[in-house]
Amino acid sequence: MTEQNSYQTKYKARQPRQQRGRHTKERIMNAAEELFITHGYHGTDSKQIARHAGVSTGSFYSYFHDKKDVFIVVVWDRVQRTTAAMKEYINSRDRSNNTREIMSGLIDLTMEHLSPELFREVTILKYHDADVRNLQERTTEMASELLSPLIKSMDNRLRVTDLEAGIEMIIITVMEVVHTATIFSQRIPRERIINELIDMVNEYLWKNS
Repeated sequence: MTEQNSYQTKYKARQPRQQRGRHTKERIMNAAEELFITHGYHGTDSKQIARHAGVSTGSFYSYFHDKKDVFIVVVWDRVQRTTAAMKEYINSRDRSNNTREIMSGLIDLTMEHLSPELFREVTILKYHDADVRNLQERTTEMASELLSPLIKSMDNRLRVTDLEAGIEMIIITVMEVVHTATIFSQRIPRERIINELIDMVNEYLWKNS
């Protein structure tokens, strides 16, 4: 079993084989995501999730161990969907060396697929929960694994000297700015902030960008 598949299944109480079971589990995940976004992690419990999904509490526990279990699975599912969209973008884009356009596309996908409200909860929980901290660390690792080959393919133009540290810094910065600009009201419109973020990342990474 690969590391990624192992991580995927680590927190799942049961992986349903029948279509009906998969549908039930998906309903529970969708209901949990809505409640975590609306009420936060601490404002949600397993009974509320089951009720919102239209299933019994016993049915909830047949698929998930507890509230944290479903939270981690929901966030990880978001991470995977975002990563898949980025891979598709990278593989399908033309071979233009327009670095700003590339960074703009990747940041747009981050904003489109990642839920700022969910990752706000991750940011809060990671300081006192090792499993959630591990979730965020793996998310950063996946993003780094995705970006490294792309950036290295244009190494003749690279400005940054410590690429590994530079990529990690970019990921942390982008996530923080995107979440803050999306969740909270800003004095300056979000579009202008994101535009400056794209310029900042582009100028940091590449010469003559």
